[in-house]
Amino acid sequence: MIVALKSYLISVGNSPLWSDEMSIKGTIYRKADLHIHTPVSKCYADKTVTAAQIVEKAAMKGLDVIAVTDHNDIAAIEDVRNEAKKVGIVVFPGIEISTREAHLLALFDPDYPIEKLDEFLTRIGISKDNRGKDEAMADSFEKVLAKVKELGGISIAAHANNDNGILAFKRGTYKQQVCRNADLCALELSKQDHIQNWIFGRIPNYPAKACICGSDAHSLTEIGQRYTYLKMDVISVNSLKHALADWHVRVKFSWDFAVAYSGESGPAFRSQSGPL
Repeated sequence: MIVALKSYLISVGNSPLWSDEMSIKGTIYRKADLHIHTPVSKCYADKTVTAAQIVEKAAMKGLDVIAVTDHNDIAAIEDVRNEAKKVGIVVFPGIEISTREAHLLALFDPDYPIEKLDEFLTRIGISKDNRGKDEAMADSFEKVLAKVKELGGISIAAHANNDNGILAFKRGTYKQQVCRNADLCALELSKQDHIQNWIFGRIPNYPAKACICGSDAHSLTEIGQRYTYLKMDVISVNSLKHALADWHVRVKFSWDFAVAYSGESGPAFRSQSGPL
């Protein structure tokens, strides 16, 4: 929950310090894991795991927001969404889509109808018979980007620098073209140095790009192992899009809130640019 981040800040220094960077005029940093699988994904570790257990683990990790992103399937979304409502966690219904070039996370508004997601999968080339199957293959990466935008969703490059990620794709010019595409809202990366290189524009021949950390959880223990703080007022796709567009201010990571003790004055919190 939102309180979890505040509790963390209080507990590490035993002081009610709350930086202006954490909450400004009602816009709050929400702890989010935007890449979580369920047993609907064939590669999930334990097929007995339930939606209630997934939500319970998310709550234990202090997550305010999660995204259900099974491989080319939407069958688990309603169950997780219903369980999450009981504890106040917001769920972005999503899909990890296998395109011809790389995997892509498509996220939609929390109340997006499941019927429209079903139609969307068919439109991008994943028939009902192929839902969740290894051989399922959608249109090209850029065509899927355009269709996600058309339906009001946002697109994030899944595990971008790992297997099946867009940055692992061999054609350099195509990767550059995709990364310049405004319909690709962010890259999902897992390491601090990789993220900082991208957000500060240090990659030659590539633009600076928003990044997120997601767990890509395929088991209960992996939920919330990696996460992102997103500054949003109302939790919606539109707010998420604005946060990613203004990533230097509205997107933070675990290392941005490291604690440095400063004698009798109590704890001070550091951001990427130094002391607050």
